[in-house]
Amino acid sequence: MKPSTAARSALQTLLALHSYRACAAWLSNSTTSRQSRPRTPPPAPPTRPAPPAVPSSTNDAARYRAALEEAYAQIVARSEGARELTIVDVDAGLSMEIPDHKTIRGAVAYFAGDLHQSIQTSLNRSRRYKKTIDAALEEQKLPKGLAYLPVIESAYVETLTSRAGAHGVWQFMPDTAREYGLRVDWWVDERAAFEESTRAAAA
Repeated sequence: MKPSTAARSALQTLLALHSYRACAAWLSNSTTSRQSRPRTPPPAPPTRPAPPAVPSSTNDAARYRAALEEAYAQIVARSEGARELTIVDVDAGLSMEIPDHKTIRGAVAYFAGDLHQSIQTSLNRSRRYKKTIDAALEEQKLPKGLAYLPVIESAYVETLTSRAGAHGVWQFMPDTAREYGLRVDWWVDERAAFEESTRAAAA
């Protein structure tokens, strides 16, 4: 199942959060308590630099990976023990190109700021599904970053139904689900069957 243009753009934004700069912004927001934030709306933040594109050489990839791991180490070192952290998925961040575009930079700031808690909750929830999704993507030789598409589509909620009628983790519409071999009728709706719908989404 090919993601829509909007979903693809949102996914690229999510992967951009795995860059060093986005991790640093995430860290800054995470270590500021709500009590310490001013009650009046703060001034609009300056535009953040674009996240780095996928490296073109082995050496660049090694430096990119090191930067991501260093950023994550800083987050762990400065986090409070009670806060659950999601491991930065370096391979997913390297698997898809992150365009240098103002809409991506703006969305990164939005995801790392106002939507921080919601995104973090979805990433935490993804752990129970990640192994199955990764296996399906590997079988079809698809980018590992697609494992995070449900963060945008459904937040990994298997019973979620959109206003338009899309259902399940992968938000299949009924007719599309049937085209990909899923059973959708009065008695059975395999869009809510995670393993079956994941294989269909990767097909």
